[in-house]
Amino acid sequence: MKSAANLSEIRIRFIHQFLFRGGGSIHEMLDYVNTKCHDAEIRTIKKRRLDEHLSDLRKGNFTRAETTHQPDANGDLFPTNFDKEKYTYKKGFPSPSFGDLDEEERISLPFLLGILNPYANIPSVARILEDIKQRFELDQLEINSAKAVVVHKPSIANEKKVVELAIKILEHIKRQECIEFDYLRVDSLNTMSESKVRQVVPLQIRLYENMYYLTAATMEDPIKLANYRIDKIERLKVDVICSLDTDQVVHFDYKVQKRKFNLSKRFENSLGIWLHDETDPLETVKIRFWGWAASYVKSLPLHHSQNISDIDLLTNSLVAEIKIQLEPRIIGKETAMARSKELAFLLGRFNGFYELLE
Repeated sequence: MKSAANLSEIRIRFIHQFLFRGGGSIHEMLDYVNTKCHDAEIRTIKKRRLDEHLSDLRKGNFTRAETTHQPDANGDLFPTNFDKEKYTYKKGFPSPSFGDLDEEERISLPFLLGILNPYANIPSVARILEDIKQRFELDQLEINSAKAVVVHKPSIANEKKVVELAIKILEHIKRQECIEFDYLRVDSLNTMSESKVRQVVPLQIRLYENMYYLTAATMEDPIKLANYRIDKIERLKVDVICSLDTDQVVHFDYKVQKRKFNLSKRFENSLGIWLHDETDPLETVKIRFWGWAASYVKSLPLHHSQNISDIDLLTNSLVAEIKIQLEPRIIGKETAMARSKELAFLLGRFNGFYELLE
């Protein structure tokens, strides 16, 4: 529940909004403030209380941004003018700054809430959502309008626990601690299949196609970079690795590992989270798309390297070129699709509306 002081400040802001938009009669001001109070689900007021709040606004008796200008002869920092039964801010004096967003910026807040809402199961996002509502004192109409922003994000099984584990792994990364876990085969539906112990140097958490992945360096030979789907970690549990000699947690140097595996650019020539050997060749793949698929790819590039090399209005098609790493050729006529699981995964959604040009 908001305190009396907080309620006063909210109403003073409503009066400021009324005056800032051009003002009006005292009755129009009261109607405006009470409408805003109703929307914000706080108690409405009568004219006597409105006069008190208007006086506090003039004197600067509220939490506001710092101001360096001097008050007028009546001691008002933000004097108002009353002319022809209309209240306005007095010309020649700045209006108060609450350190808030302007009207255009404020309109974007419900949009931001709508974008973040699907991720509210992440504790920090839930906190940010609540902080936005309180910090900018959004009324119920503004909060409700966020529901008009619909984000389609399929939820994975046990998503809350998967996210909790991802956050825990981030803590291990922050403390630069090596971890171990039992890992189930990604290509098996059998939840009773035998798991394998993995000891790794955790480096990144990646979100791709609504799945959470841990990018880590293996600790056994051959030492390499690998991805682990977090939902395939058995019992969704990881432990720190301790030295057998000292019983101390085994640490790593994040900067050294990041530089060693070229993390900042390692996924640059891949699609999504797919990992390639750095020696895999970088090749140009040409794909022709038709109809809705062509329009989709033109608006949402398949890869940052995408280049539209041809548009044919007669066939309503285009050719997109992307430069990605592919597995080395084994047979001379082997297609790019056969050499790239991620390309097959990506293009499957366009079935019947694309052609791979070799």
